[in-house]
Amino acid sequence: MKQRQQVILSIKRSVGTIDGQIINYLLSSPFDLGNLPKIVMLTLKEHWLPFTISADSVDGEELRQKAIWSIKQFCCTSSFDS
Repeated sequence: MKQRQQVILSIKRSVGTIDGQIINYLLSSPFDLGNLPKIVMLTLKEHWLPFTISADSVDGEELRQKAIWSIKQFCCTSSFDS
């Protein structure tokens, strides 16, 4: 029987720190982006996806498309700060 593999990420920060404030804010599901794990993964993908697939020796058009997607996601979510 094949075992299912999972990667678990756990982050704990004190409420009085900026990191804790960010986590508390994200727990409120801002902008209807979903729950905390979904928001964290979206944020990680926006920044790290091109690097990750590049490290897996993916290049050319697929890497270009993933980089464009990441830039678009970053630009769209950054507009909330304006």
